[in-house]
Amino acid sequence: MKTSRPAILGAVAMLLVTGAAYGGYRVNYATMAVPASSYASGQLANARASSNNVERLSCSASALPGYGYASCYARNAAGTSVSCLTDDPGMVNLISSVKGDSELYFEWNPSTGRCTMIMVSNGSSYAPKQP
Repeated sequence: MKTSRPAILGAVAMLLVTGAAYGGYRVNYATMAVPASSYASGQLANARASSNNVERLSCSASALPGYGYASCYARNAAGTSVSCLTDDPGMVNLISSVKGDSELYFEWNPSTGRCTMIMVSNGSSYAPKQP
């Protein structure tokens, strides 16, 4: 079957009008550690994949019978490090849900170092963890 030139030109014109196809919305930003405002944020996979070999973002949770505690830590590309600690059951539970490709945001009380807010987000727009 022979394709006509007008049909080919029409298909090309349609592609030019509609634009290119994309694989989906993506979020990509560096680890932030802001002691002056008592917050830190970032994506664990991006911290791991950063080319600067300095960024770090992590949380850990531990438990003893009847008692659990957790902490979060962030270090930005400039080397500024911040962290917080909590024994609040809701926060400990939420910190336990952090995965290698999660987005993390946390705030703390600068006087005590205790976490005052934890936010964990997982979604298709966040980069997957790379080796």
